[in-house]
Amino acid sequence: MNDSDLRNLFHRLRDEETRFPPSPRTRGEGAPKGRMRGWMAATAIVIIAIVLVVGTRRPEPTESILTWKPPTDVLLRTPGSELLTTVPRIPDLPERK
Repeated sequence: MNDSDLRNLFHRLRDEETRFPPSPRTRGEGAPKGRMRGWMAATAIVIIAIVLVVGTRRPEPTESILTWKPPTDVLLRTPGSELLTTVPRIPDLPERK
């Protein structure tokens, strides 16, 4: 295929395009304006509803850090751990005379 064959093919393609213009849907003008407005209105209503639902939720009260217990707190309690948290009492010895 030489240079003149390619030019002939391109000229033939250009002639076909001008003879048969593309349909409105292939040019991006597919949907009628009324249908497009309907979709835009429906989308706007959904977005407004989501914003209202999310915006009007009240936050749940959170626990104070002073009363919060971690879920793994049970793992820290080991047998004999009371020895580490209490002070042993030393009994009074009788005085020697």
